[in-house]
Amino acid sequence: MIKFTSSPKYWFFVYLLLLAGNAFTQETESEDNWDNQLYLANKLTWGKDRWKYSGELQIRLENNMQSLEKWYMEGVASFMPSRNIEIVPDFRLSIKTDDYVFRPGLGVLFKPYVNDFQFVNQVKWQIDMHTIDGRRDNALRYVLVINKQLKDKLIASFLAGALYRWSDDFRGPEIMRAGPGLTYIFNSKHSLYISYYLSAVNNHQAWEWSGIPFFQFIIHIDKEYKYLPAVDFNF
Repeated sequence: MIKFTSSPKYWFFVYLLLLAGNAFTQETESEDNWDNQLYLANKLTWGKDRWKYSGELQIRLENNMQSLEKWYMEGVASFMPSRNIEIVPDFRLSIKTDDYVFRPGLGVLFKPYVNDFQFVNQVKWQIDMHTIDGRRDNALRYVLVINKQLKDKLIASFLAGALYRWSDDFRGPEIMRAGPGLTYIFNSKHSLYISYYLSAVNNHQAWEWSGIPFFQFIIHIDKEYKYLPAVDFNF
């Protein structure tokens, strides 16, 4: 039996859920603030010993899946100094209809194992550099992903996270997201992750809510790692 109260990080997760509930009760300014979105992704992974690398192409649709919100390319390098720690620098290029955004980031993953559950705690700093106006926006995110292998070919997951933004014109929680997911493992090289997220985004005036189906096809080129890498997903 898993005791979530055995560590302060689980109290932080409870706080995250309370924060989401508080945001829900404060959302009274918009009469129609729900959107159905869709995320589609293709990801490559490879690595050896203490290093894991990945490259991803993702497309995000909004306005009831009828408009392109953005698409992006992201590269990630994960260094695994121990079984429970990963140091994760990454870089993302996002292309929108009216802007290009360069986003370097640096994160740390702490991934304890409890009764065959993997708890992936991600703390990450990022800076979003906009080309349209030269704006530089910092952000700090915390994401918890809980993974459990149900069968040889099936992994169940649950993700919950929040992003805190500080910039010249805004300071506060900007994104909160949570939802369950399943990974189906076809073979040693290919897998498919399917999830549905409840998402809240602060547009700096009011909270906007959306439901997001997410489909990610993953190709594993090789997996000769010294430690088991974290099973985590883009927030």
